[in-house]
Amino acid sequence: MIDDDLDNKYGLWKLSLVGYIDFRSPGFKALQNLIVNSWHCEASLTIHASGWLIFQFANEEDKLNVLFGGPYLVYGRPLILRAMLKYFDFSSFDMHTVSVWVKFPNLPLKCWSLKCLSKITSVLGKPIQSDMLTSSMSKLSYARVLVEVNLLFDLPYSIEATLPNGSILHQQVVYETLPRFCKHCKTLGHITSTCTKSQPTNVSTTQQAHDSVAPSLMAGLVFSTVWGLKVALL
Repeated sequence: MIDDDLDNKYGLWKLSLVGYIDFRSPGFKALQNLIVNSWHCEASLTIHASGWLIFQFANEEDKLNVLFGGPYLVYGRPLILRAMLKYFDFSSFDMHTVSVWVKFPNLPLKCWSLKCLSKITSVLGKPIQSDMLTSSMSKLSYARVLVEVNLLFDLPYSIEATLPNGSILHQQVVYETLPRFCKHCKTLGHITSTCTKSQPTNVSTTQQAHDSVAPSLMAGLVFSTVWGLKVALL
């Protein structure tokens, strides 16, 4: 096929988000209530037969506000959202990279700069943006950053940061609404420990995470273990 084979009227994907709620869909009414009561914008919902949720927005601004907002819970289960790709495959449930909000409780105020937050968050994945309260430093109990993480790897719950004065900061990491994910099937909806298809492997997940993530980190980041990562804030 070539571009001339494609009709521009089928470009609705540009203003669409695809979503997924693990276990089962909560139903049209519950999702429509989310749009009306939480998103406060004009959006239409289509529930695809495959299980994917398609949200179409009136404009790009509303789409991005919803995508970078949240987290969103429906009956206590997280709604995972991502921008629809141009040729999105509705038969695929390969969602090992998701965007989640993380909190850094009690982070020293000196570490709230954009550069510092980006460097710390890069240990976890790809930083996207901080929330409004963090950017304005209006709520100082924790810094909050949206980050794209890879669910195939074990996620650290603490980071050790070497500060410019030589002291060590032991920083707690809190993830908001992580979905259930199976590393064997590489799909959402159940966890690896309960997967009936999972087989033991010789290579530990921790080692795979170290080998795959470390090369992509910014210069100056140093790993210790997957549960307590180290970073030098120089």
